[in-house]
Amino acid sequence: MTLLRTLTLWLHTTSIITWFGGLVFYLLIADPVARAAGSARERLRALADLDQRFRHLIWGSVEFAVVTGIALLVITLFQAGTGVSLSGDYHKVLGVKLVLAVLIIAMQLWNHIKINPRKRALAEGAGEAGAAEFDALQARTRQVYLLELIVAAALVLLGVHLRAVL
Repeated sequence: MTLLRTLTLWLHTTSIITWFGGLVFYLLIADPVARAAGSARERLRALADLDQRFRHLIWGSVEFAVVTGIALLVITLFQAGTGVSLSGDYHKVLGVKLVLAVLIIAMQLWNHIKINPRKRALAEGAGEAGAAEFDALQARTRQVYLLELIVAAALVLLGVHLRAVL
């Protein structure tokens, strides 16, 4: 069972690294390059296309992280049933980690459902007139992603602590 747990933990960690590494790439490289595009219309299209492509990486990583996280929980509970004891601290830390994970997924979902469709509509329909609203929405996307990274740091620390209290 430890090999299965190790493999699942590795896959979970890889999906998290892909998810949050993608956010860092978006914030530090892709977004600034797209914002430097020539005209407002080119900038809007470049950023809307970036969001569209980036969405698949993010949601694939989110889905994989959820599935592997659930698998890790099942494996841990199975091991607990075979003699491994789970402390009260484990349950507390796990509870906080799950709440933060739901929060971060909700932030990503909000960006996907509320912000990105409006940015796409502005990029397709408006030129210079929609640029100000688009820029405000893009700033909101950057804020959401930055907040996700802060929560992600807390999740990583909780994951390390979770392993320590196991």
